[in-house]
Amino acid sequence: MDASTRPPHIRRWGLKCFTLVPVAALFLQVSFAVAATSSNPDTSSPAPKSASASGEMAITTVQPGTESLHLSARFSEDGKVLADDVSWKIRNQENSIVYDRVSAIVQLAVPPGEYQVEAAYGTARIADSLTVQPGTKLGVNFVLNAGGLRILPRVKGLNLPDLVSHSLVYATSGMKQGEMIASSDIPGEVLKVSAGSYRIESRFESSNTVAIANVQVKPGIMSAVEIDHHAGLAKLSYAKQTMGEMQWNIADAQGNEALTFAGAGASLILKPGHYKAALKLNDQTIDAAFDITEGQISELTLGN
Repeated sequence: MDASTRPPHIRRWGLKCFTLVPVAALFLQVSFAVAATSSNPDTSSPAPKSASASGEMAITTVQPGTESLHLSARFSEDGKVLADDVSWKIRNQENSIVYDRVSAIVQLAVPPGEYQVEAAYGTARIADSLTVQPGTKLGVNFVLNAGGLRILPRVKGLNLPDLVSHSLVYATSGMKQGEMIASSDIPGEVLKVSAGSYRIESRFESSNTVAIANVQVKPGIMSAVEIDHHAGLAKLSYAKQTMGEMQWNIADAQGNEALTFAGAGASLILKPGHYKAALKLNDQTIDAAFDITEGQISELTLGN
């Protein structure tokens, strides 16, 4: 297995800021429940509570009948930047959903009572119960404790922008330790994750290589991780035109099958080493040996 880890390139998000400006408001420091979850949380019941995070609460006196909830969420405890694409779900005390949208800020007129609030931002999730008292507006700015992860798989020494890649992200800390929490098939896609440590496994389509990287995601920070595969590119083809069915088998120096594919040819990402390509065309088999060097392109044409 090939592994390469580069120090992450880090930049800070610049998003819209929102400040609660209440009249005769009381500000409190409060604790809320936070639980790591998948990108598509279960919507059938409230989320379980676990580790705590802090937030700010503002209670403002209003005329009876104009009670409301004003909710927002920031990335870190000491941050002022708000997340602008949080998935909010609010249930009343009868467990009926009264709000279910993606937004930066929730401004919702509600009657006095108990409400269950869930906020999801990628794999980061907050859940808590809030009480709106008669004649009050309740404002809460939650702390998501979340950051971003941008994965850039590459073949070291080669510029191959059109390669199809697949990256898996595993948590190595927290409640989800050891579990796959996210995946991406788009190089450069930003994954929203809870702050913590992660292991990234990167693979290319039509390849026998795996590259590994470990990264620490901090609240309010996006970490860009470039993962280099130590491999080379093999371009395999058949010289003649034919209507027959072609099946390729690629084996390594020990005779172990590395890859198989059908068709007139393909481009493969292979670990450095000695290989044998065998092409079965109808009842005929043609084979040839070739070598792969890191960062180099090898071309093999059968049927000359």
